[in-house]
Amino acid sequence: MYSTKEARYFHDLVLRLFASAGAHANITQYASQVPALLAFVQAGLGVTLVPASAMAFAPAGVEFHEIDGRNGVQELNRVELELAWNEETANPAVLRLLELIESPAGDGVAAD
Repeated sequence: MYSTKEARYFHDLVLRLFASAGAHANITQYASQVPALLAFVQAGLGVTLVPASAMAFAPAGVEFHEIDGRNGVQELNRVELELAWNEETANPAVLRLLELIESPAGDGVAAD
């Protein structure tokens, strides 16, 4: 299971997914990184829920199955990202990213 200290968002997400299925997780190990969770699975210590991108670096013998789920799982199974920056920055990369994010969709602005 994801650590409550280093990966709180994913910890809470997994518990919500279990609750939405009416299931209870028997948590025996905690880790903050996906590779560590996959190593637990490879060692035969159980199962874990990871993003699909983890398939790119999965250890030998670890099998993946997509979660189709019940009603509401699609809503729970997403990540919200936030952007933080120093508002006094003069860094051109930061200023360009802010420009791209704040531009209205369809205005022809594309990433370089």
